[in-house]
Amino acid sequence: MLLLFALACEPDPLPALNLPPADLSVRVEDKAVDSGEPVVVVVDLQLATGWTLEPPRLGAQGLTLTEVDRAGPTALEGRSRTTLTLHATGADGSYILAAPGPVTASGPNGETRELSVLPVFVDIGVKGPTGGALADFESAPPPAPPPWPWIAAGLGAIGLLTAGAFWWRRRARAPLPLPLPDPAHLVARKAWASARAASLDDHSQALRLSLVLRSYLDPTLRWPATTATTRELLAHIAATEALPEAEQAAASRILEATDRVKFAREGGGEAFFAALDDDFEAILRATEPRPEAPSAPVSPPPQG
Repeated sequence: MLLLFALACEPDPLPALNLPPADLSVRVEDKAVDSGEPVVVVVDLQLATGWTLEPPRLGAQGLTLTEVDRAGPTALEGRSRTTLTLHATGADGSYILAAPGPVTASGPNGETRELSVLPVFVDIGVKGPTGGALADFESAPPPAPPPWPWIAAGLGAIGLLTAGAFWWRRRARAPLPLPLPDPAHLVARKAWASARAASLDDHSQALRLSLVLRSYLDPTLRWPATTATTRELLAHIAATEALPEAEQAAASRILEATDRVKFAREGGGEAFFAALDDDFEAILRATEPRPEAPSAPVSPPPQG
């Protein structure tokens, strides 16, 4: 009787998980390998009955990908699973392994499902961007932190100026107006020129220029541009139409070009960075405040 009572009181089984009809994942066994060793890439495809999907065509400039194993398709509870193993080989350096775009799975009744492949950052023989605390992320790392020593020095200088102004005000017994701060677009223009004139290697200059643009867009867009990835920032600009179409393209060229130098060691040199100057100036001109046009004088009413 106790057994029958226990069976009667047993809770209903949990409902089965509602799995998507097509799923895709791309991972690497180790994001940092020794010189001459291959990066092992694993592509996992899971499809419901009747669905088809071609594996994504992965690639990275300077890397050679070779398929070394294919397991499946293996049937399991109305689904099939196929696992591909590839070896990515190349010279020492940091690479961004990505697909040229999303892939589309097709269903038995003509339905489709678009699947995106996130980029994977790998290092061969070097300790690059993926070798540290960011190794668990597969999106572009956030920009370098602000130069806190310079900021602290600037705040200290502002404090000294404020104290001096307060002392002079008390001495003269009259209010001493503080100088107005430069507009944001003038500060950004000076910071860009300073970064271009500094004696920096390509990687450091790319970091500085990317930070200058992001630091300007942060208050201009009223959106955290300094902590967002390049993909997130460009998507926000496009969605909100915060910049005209031409200047959206200019921002994309600057951010993507500096990312290539920072993370893939592609590009660099004086001509490379000089080509970004006009794009940055175009963004400043499109976002700087416009002087208000003087209002037309109101004519007095005619005398009767």
